[in-house]
Amino acid sequence: MRRTRVVASRLAHRVAVHRAANDRDHGLHVTTLAGLAARLAEPFVRVADAVDVRRAVAQVPERTLGELARIAELPGFDRAAAGTLLAAWDAGLDLNARADRGGRWRELADLDAAVRDALPAGARPLTEITERAIRNARHAPTVTGPVHLHRVDHLPPAFRPLLHALSDYVSVRWASWSPEPPHGPPDGVAHEPPAVHAPELARVSCADPRHEAVEAFRWARRLLAERNVPPNDVAIVAAHVGPYDEAVLSLAEDADLPLHAADGRPAVAGPDGQAAAALADLILRGLSRARALRFVRTARRAGAPRDLRDLPHDWARLLPDEAPLATLDRWRRALEDAGDDLDDARATLRALGEDVARGTDHARASGERWLNGRARRLWRRALDEGPAAALDASLERIRVPDRLDPAGAIVWASAADLAAAPRPYVRMLGL
Repeated sequence: MRRTRVVASRLAHRVAVHRAANDRDHGLHVTTLAGLAARLAEPFVRVADAVDVRRAVAQVPERTLGELARIAELPGFDRAAAGTLLAAWDAGLDLNARADRGGRWRELADLDAAVRDALPAGARPLTEITERAIRNARHAPTVTGPVHLHRVDHLPPAFRPLLHALSDYVSVRWASWSPEPPHGPPDGVAHEPPAVHAPELARVSCADPRHEAVEAFRWARRLLAERNVPPNDVAIVAAHVGPYDEAVLSLAEDADLPLHAADGRPAVAGPDGQAAAALADLILRGLSRARALRFVRTARRAGAPRDLRDLPHDWARLLPDEAPLATLDRWRRALEDAGDDLDDARATLRALGEDVARGTDHARASGERWLNGRARRLWRRALDEGPAAALDASLERIRVPDRLDPAGAIVWASAADLAAAPRPYVRMLGL
């Protein structure tokens, strides 16, 4: 029998899928609220995410923005405008109905209409997806079966009409991790309060965040080595992982303990992120021998385009140590004075210098030419999330999913993520 379980986070999704596979739970579909709505709406559609909306905002012509055009060129406008639209869609607001009030409502309605037209094929606003899903609610017995919201605490208003419509055709149960969810369950939805436990608490005082992380790993190692607790029963959490992230991830490598980062790992920590960061450093700070060497070497480790892969092992001798290479003219002169051999390598390095000299205005084309695979995708994402002049900062903010399966590892997560997929042994940092 087909059934659908709705979870609240990526960690909860991976845990639920693994558990269903272990239990041979055939017919169970694990998804999010957005995935549930998209599954009912129609095939090949999905809810537009933040990246989709930011890209669409960047394509909106200035004449559509009204007074917002005065700030459209400021750093962060795309992110702020996208965040406003996503919040309005989550709240189920009809911006067109509010446009008659004039002022900022009219500008937001115009921006909303322009963004909808600019969204990529298959990506639609949440409000549009839920409207289509409500019209198709009668197909729920075949498409979704009974729906169970498992440890979902935040229910955006846009989903409440959909759950109410589904309750007319299938059983809808909501198991939150708070005894009384805000605003109560939607009509027709059965609420299941969480089981009450009395945990054993122990308090530990530490000097600073790194000391807390060290003590957390000592605690985790004792559980695994002395009490034979499996790694998938252990979690280390914080209200917000940011202040502890660097210490926890570096200590996990030193301790040789399996650690799954639920919020992902910094993209620049991997070879693909290093290649993108090296190219950003080269473009933002200009030509130099050291920066060029770093970029070419990291790009080749990450799977560079053919021009860089074909460079001979001794290509670096074309860039002499004593030559000043801070300008394009000096770069070209150094390459010409390096001898008559290695003509193909000289042509590649000359092209690299010319692209770098064009600066941030040519950043997107430079990334497309000199990066490949995941590094190129990270480059595109960084340019979508911020201006080219802040490429290094944008790359530092990007996180990529952790490839280590949480089913066999200690979890490092925010407290909210762990609440959606709890574990018996938890160390809470910064409490």
